[in-house]
Amino acid sequence: MCFLLVLNMVFEVSVLVLGVQGSGKTLLLKRIQGIEGTDQERFQRLCAETVSTAGVELVKKPLGKKGTLSFREIGGCMLSIWPRFYGECGLVAFVVDASDPSAIPDAAVCLHKVMRHEEIQGKPLAVVLNKMDCASALRRAELERLLMIPPGARQTPKVAEVSAWTGDGVLELLDWAQGHAMAQTEQAPAAACRSCFRWRGGR
Repeated sequence: MCFLLVLNMVFEVSVLVLGVQGSGKTLLLKRIQGIEGTDQERFQRLCAETVSTAGVELVKKPLGKKGTLSFREIGGCMLSIWPRFYGECGLVAFVVDASDPSAIPDAAVCLHKVMRHEEIQGKPLAVVLNKMDCASALRRAELERLLMIPPGARQTPKVAEVSAWTGDGVLELLDWAQGHAMAQTEQAPAAACRSCFRWRGGR
């Protein structure tokens, strides 16, 4: 019975996409959605109409044979309710506008609040330095300093340099998310078997 249960399990891993308003989260999700070969000119025409998300956006990608990787964006204007979504996510991607130095202090405060939350502890987290194609973008080392991301910290996040506009770095970010999500789905069958064993009174 336990074997059949595991055999028929369908897995979904959620990536919570956070960041202050204007960081480029919505555009990043559009890029992820069409990563398999969207025509660049068509993509940029579509994205010129993009507005900041005032609610929740969701993009789903296949994960292995029976899984789904869901990217769930929560608007920056909904900062006060971000914690409601922490428990159900498997990974976190925190997006930062690298081209706007004035937005970095607020981003740093929000990032560290997220990282310190008990329901985020132990979960893979990526700091996504977006808009790195812009002439005004700060260098990675300077951004890490301003965001107060010390090397060797207890929970050192992955730092990814991307441009949602050009697509640079987005595939590598997707590979990171898929790798961690696959690891989580591989652990799920064993957990299901242990739960079944306990339910049947095993010791």
